[in-house]
Amino acid sequence: MPELCILLKDDSVYVRRGAALGLGYMGARDKAGDVARLLEDDEDQVCGAAAEALAEMDAGDWAQQTAGLLQNRAGEFSPETACYALVRLRANGQAARIAALLDDKYKKGDAAKALALLGEIRYAGNIARLLKSEDFLDRDDACLALGILGIKAYEKDLAEMLKNENGTLLRFAAGLWPFFRTDLAFPASVPSAVDEVRSRHKLCNGSIVERPVP
Repeated sequence: MPELCILLKDDSVYVRRGAALGLGYMGARDKAGDVARLLEDDEDQVCGAAAEALAEMDAGDWAQQTAGLLQNRAGEFSPETACYALVRLRANGQAARIAALLDDKYKKGDAAKALALLGEIRYAGNIARLLKSEDFLDRDDACLALGILGIKAYEKDLAEMLKNENGTLLRFAAGLWPFFRTDLAFPASVPSAVDEVRSRHKLCNGSIVERPVP
């Protein structure tokens, strides 16, 4: 373990990244401070590795510093990694900082899912606005997030949206539908292409028979 700590300062990006992940997978929580210093590394992938490692260590004391990566709008990896690291750290205190990414063109989907996994129902309205996005990936992520939250108030909005969706999202939504705490039938207008998925999720005649636990 001392050798890995030394490698955290190596000149190589890949060595620093690997050392951080190694300490994380070992659960070396007593080295969390050393790993946390890499949250300010010049290389985005090293910052992301540090966030992942801290999550592996369950180092909740470093949640605020980890959330600092969310503001790295130029980062390709670290903001996304930080979102899910904060979920694993159960860092609901950083939810507002995650929610700020709902307006980010490239990171809004990850923010929506992270907020849902944290059970942050107060941001459901913000997430629901993504259902009207021109980007089907945003709509896809919004469906998943609202499904995880299981908010009955949005079921009809989702059902209406599905009438004009493409096959990929329809299949996705069919699998998601059981997560909603609802007796609303799956939209009858949805093409039969989703029948196989509906059956796999124990839907009978469009009605919910069993709802998986998120």
